[in-house]
Amino acid sequence: MKSPQDILWQYWGYNAFRPLQEEIVQSVLEGHDTLALLPTGGGKSLCFQVPALCMDGLCIVVSPLIALMRDQVQNLQAKGIRAIAIHTGLPHGEIDRLLNAAMFGDVKFLYISPERIATDEFQARVANMNVKLIAVDEAHCISQWGYDFRPSYLRISELRALLPGVPLIALTATATGPVVDDIQERLQFHNGQVFQKSFTRSNLSYVVRQADDKYLQLLDILKKVHGSAIVYVRNRRKTKEIADYLRRQGIKADFYHAGLENDERHKRQAEWVAGKTRVIVSTNAFGMGIDKPDVRVVVHIEPADSIEAYFQEAGRAGRDEQRAYAIQLMTANDEADLLESKSKDIPTYQEVRAMYDQIGGELNIAYDSGVHQPHDFDLSAFAKKYQYGPVKVMSALKLMETQNLLEVSDGFQSQPKVKIVVGKDVLYKFQVEHRKYEPLIKMILRTCAGVFEDYVGFNEVAIAAKVHMSYEALATAMLQLDRLDILSYIPRRDKPQLVLRQPRMRPDHLTMDRSFVEARIAGARERLEAVYQYVTNKSVCRSRWLVAYFGEADAPDCGICDVCIGRKKETLSAGDFETIAASIMIAVTEPLSVSALADKLSLNPEKVSEVVRWLADQGRVARTEDGRVFRR
Repeated sequence: MKSPQDILWQYWGYNAFRPLQEEIVQSVLEGHDTLALLPTGGGKSLCFQVPALCMDGLCIVVSPLIALMRDQVQNLQAKGIRAIAIHTGLPHGEIDRLLNAAMFGDVKFLYISPERIATDEFQARVANMNVKLIAVDEAHCISQWGYDFRPSYLRISELRALLPGVPLIALTATATGPVVDDIQERLQFHNGQVFQKSFTRSNLSYVVRQADDKYLQLLDILKKVHGSAIVYVRNRRKTKEIADYLRRQGIKADFYHAGLENDERHKRQAEWVAGKTRVIVSTNAFGMGIDKPDVRVVVHIEPADSIEAYFQEAGRAGRDEQRAYAIQLMTANDEADLLESKSKDIPTYQEVRAMYDQIGGELNIAYDSGVHQPHDFDLSAFAKKYQYGPVKVMSALKLMETQNLLEVSDGFQSQPKVKIVVGKDVLYKFQVEHRKYEPLIKMILRTCAGVFEDYVGFNEVAIAAKVHMSYEALATAMLQLDRLDILSYIPRRDKPQLVLRQPRMRPDHLTMDRSFVEARIAGARERLEAVYQYVTNKSVCRSRWLVAYFGEADAPDCGICDVCIGRKKETLSAGDFETIAASIMIAVTEPLSVSALADKLSLNPEKVSEVVRWLADQGRVARTEDGRVFRR
């Protein structure tokens, strides 16, 4: 067996691990269940990839997003490591082939969604795979007290039951103390170890800036801070609006959101990573799994929904450990909106129950029926009709998910699916009698393995080209074949989809854990209150405030956030501060101690020391090992 150091050098070209990585890798190799809490950009993936490559068998990686799976699989394959991913949208035949490869091939990493664990075909085969490690990425999603709880993550306990004795590593960048405890309980840790790196990012300057005109303020930031940037907004319309504005100002910008086609999202992401696009304006759909170390600034146009989300998004700046900025733009209205959001955007227990019944009525689902059937759901129209805010409706849907009442899927990412519902003899007779459909049916049979057994995803554009039809003509033909009961056709969806997990319940029979739902509601209110406290804070170092939120007490002041810099400038007048700074930059022609520098300038040593610290934080001066100051 190769050593972790050998693996690190062979595949990544690194001579040494980052802090805590080696200890985490060793814990996994010793067979401990391991929880790794590393900040965004802290190298979490290596913590399971390196030990897996030291072992003989397979590593199953549970990951929440297709984009995240795809990026990691591509990165591993580029290094010559056999990695595959199984996710929603793959044809049945392809899933079957990949599962066989995991059983009998030389696959090293199998990426799956948590939903995949519950499928019969997966459970029937996983016990016959040579699994040596389970890795759970974004592990905070399993905690019912976390900001991004996903009920499907609870199914990971089934995987542990199917693979007794196989060690597990869980990884996350954002977890409070209660969430850390909950992760270990939900994942059934045995002989577990927890490793937590300081969340402090000494190179990242956190700033909250008041802005009457956010667009002008954003432009000013991008002119002053050179290099790649991410701009986060809350809705899809604004992504295009701001990207267009920046392009008119001569800045190479593009926009990104979940409503774009998969290929288009991938293209825009790749162009930004390659530096062809300088600024990407996005909803929170962008960023997970992207390995771009040289992002110089992340700007939030509106406040995030939680400190956890903000910390993760802001942390995408400065992964190369060079100076970077995380800037939150605010107006007085934003502060007022945060206070109102606790009542406007967070539903009550009674509203959740009412919405469940109203949704069933809107979708025309009869009581005691509708289970497992997908339904288009126009969230905006529903919210308008019943006078709810759209955010409140989405919050209620998430609470219904925690009660296993329904699932919500983003229709923008759904792939068209087809299933042939007649036998082969009937299908052959139909083709003979309806020759115009024969080329299309033959192409479906040729490209969609398993189409008689289950719904299979297919590429409408590619099939249309192969049978010399327009996209519109193909869609029309598919709908006609559906009406003729030859096949069942589920077209690409442009709306979110709801799927009931249980038959629709009558209001007086609706079972919900009231104490749990109300605790989740209270938690959401507390998270919004924390965001308000952060953006209105003017006295505590922002870095220290953030890491304290995650339970890290006694962190030092960063010296580079807006609060710290403002405090420094209050100690000295602006004129004195700038004068001393300019004098120091002229005087340090050679390394000098602070006292020698103060003597040379005939200044108070305390004032010189204070300005030197600020200059060092700005990267304009540095210190030798014995503390002498020199100009960079």
